[in-house]
Amino acid sequence: MNTTTLSHPTDTLVVHGISIASQSNVPREIAEITQFCELLAQRGLAGHVERVYYKSNADLCSFTFRENLKESDAVAQDIREAALETIYQFDWFGYAEQGKPCDEETERMVAEHEAGKCEV
Repeated sequence: MNTTTLSHPTDTLVVHGISIASQSNVPREIAEITQFCELLAQRGLAGHVERVYYKSNADLCSFTFRENLKESDAVAQDIREAALETIYQFDWFGYAEQGKPCDEETERMVAEHEAGKCEV
């Protein structure tokens, strides 16, 4: 995987036809959404997602779909599964979903938070 550093918070990359951006250019967020896009491409789902945006100050990722998907649609559920596998936290039809942390540092931070050892 090629790593690209964004110079401005509003910079956008395109991965498998999906525009991606991180509000604060956090490397972990960029890695998560890049992995998400790659997984969507592998599963033939990339064409359904137009944009992925990580709002850094909320630690919440959001998606813009190319068509009007409903939460119950099979395609939407497949996209959700890919997000659960690659993205730490994301907005899913108005609810915050927590997926799998993508690296050891994130796993450590989450474990410390859940144990009450760190402030958010």
